[in-house]
Amino acid sequence: MGNRIPTVRVGRRRWRGIQEFYQAVRPGQPVAILGSSGFLEIAVNGGNAARVLRLEIGTPVRAG
Repeated sequence: MGNRIPTVRVGRRRWRGIQEFYQAVRPGQPVAILGSSGFLEIAVNGGNAARVLRLEIGTPVRAG
């Protein structure tokens, strides 16, 4: 990723940065991490990302 901090867009929510672990953000906040299999994972620290972010199958996810 170099020195550029990517913007993550999930549905209508947007934030900057891909973290190394879930606890890098406050409880209840969304986080994007690169999982052990190399896929981008969207989560909420201590919560349910689908519920908190109101995600459905097919919700666009973009990072860049």
